[in-house]
Amino acid sequence: MKSLFAARRWYDLVPDQDHAAVIDGYGKATPLGTGSITMDTYATAARTPDGTLIMVYLPTIRRITVDMSKLRGAAAAHWYDPTTGNYIAVDASPFANTGTLEFTPPGKNHDNNEDWVLVLETN
Repeated sequence: MKSLFAARRWYDLVPDQDHAAVIDGYGKATPLGTGSITMDTYATAARTPDGTLIMVYLPTIRRITVDMSKLRGAAAAHWYDPTTGNYIAVDASPFANTGTLEFTPPGKNHDNNEDWVLVLETN
C-alpha cells in the first residue's frame, strides 16, 4: 500500500461521502456491529479538493460510474492491484474531465481476489 499512497498527496484526500465523484455502483456498507467486513461491498472513494486525484477502493468486481467533472483536467486512469502493488492502465486513458464514465476492474487480482483500487489523476 505504501507504493499506492507514498507518491500521492493522500493527506489531501476527502471522503466522497455524498457520492459526488462515484455516482453509481458504490454498493452498500455493512453497518457496524452487524456482520463481517468480508460481506461489505461498499466502494470507498475519496478525492482531493483541487480535483487532481480520485481514488476508489472496490472490494468486489462491478461497474462504477464516476463524474469526471470532479477532476480539474484530463485524467490518467489505472487499476492498482493491492496484492502485488502493480498498476494496469485503463484502455483509452487519459480521459476528459467532462460527463460520466463507467469503470470495471479487469478481473480477479493476482491472488484471485476481487479487490482493486481505481486511481484517476491529472497531470
